[in-house]
Amino acid sequence: NVPFAAGIDTVPMQVARFRGRNDNSTQLIVTASVNTARLYRAVELDRSALALSLRVGPPARLKLTNADTVLISLPVTRNSTRTWIRQLPAGRYRVRVEAQDIAVLGAAGRAQADLDVQPPAVGAFELSDMLIAERYTVPDAPLIGYSESGIVPRGDLTLAQRELFSVYWENYGLRPDKEGRVRLDVKIQVTLLDIDRSGEQGVARLLGNVADLIGLSREGDQQLGVRFQRDEALGTRDRVPQVTTIGLGTSPAGKYKLEVIVTDRVSGNIASSVRIFHLARK
Repeated sequence: NVPFAAGIDTVPMQVARFRGRNDNSTQLIVTASVNTARLYRAVELDRSALALSLRVGPPARLKLTNADTVLISLPVTRNSTRTWIRQLPAGRYRVRVEAQDIAVLGAAGRAQADLDVQPPAVGAFELSDMLIAERYTVPDAPLIGYSESGIVPRGDLTLAQRELFSVYWENYGLRPDKEGRVRLDVKIQVTLLDIDRSGEQGVARLLGNVADLIGLSREGDQQLGVRFQRDEALGTRDRVPQVTTIGLGTSPAGKYKLEVIVTDRVSGNIASSVRIFHLARK
């Protein structure tokens, strides 16, 4: 939807934009995952404290918006992940996450991304950014929005083979039918962009191992896909969130493009959203 450029240094980070509380704001969701095992790999301590901070603003005027301290018990067994939510007006922004332990030499990392926040196109059919999250069980009741969904976003978008993950996005401007229901055709398409050639998995193998895939079928040597329909009451909602869970089985390690393409069956309009992720060896 909106051009997005990210520069990541050390700390994996995922940034997603959704419509805000009103027509003049955007809800920005920032999730960072700090590899604390790497930061503290040479430390002979029992415990320490890691400072995490979020800075958001125009590139030349970043402002500190959040500061947290995470108590670390060593040795660590899992990453430290934080999610921040900010409401922003339209503009050009830089997002920076910093992690530092001033008591430990070399225990520091950061992530940075530049992005455009544009005013919502009220009345037009469009999708939010896509958010890759931990595996999620969809409740029986229709979703209202991110805040009520219980979604747990991932900061690290390097997934393991056979790992299941969920994809969350929001549909805006859907046209209800005479019964007040919205009807969607959804296609999720996964494309292999760059294979990891460093291991034993041959290039010719590509995406041929479809027997291990969850919900996806082969559409070519470098592409997988799944199609389904959604039919639900719109009610008083200004958006229709969607969540689906997929897995790539033992597909080869490499760089992938995940694309959601949605068709509003009532209006015939089409919108899409894209997210890049990586698949690592198990």
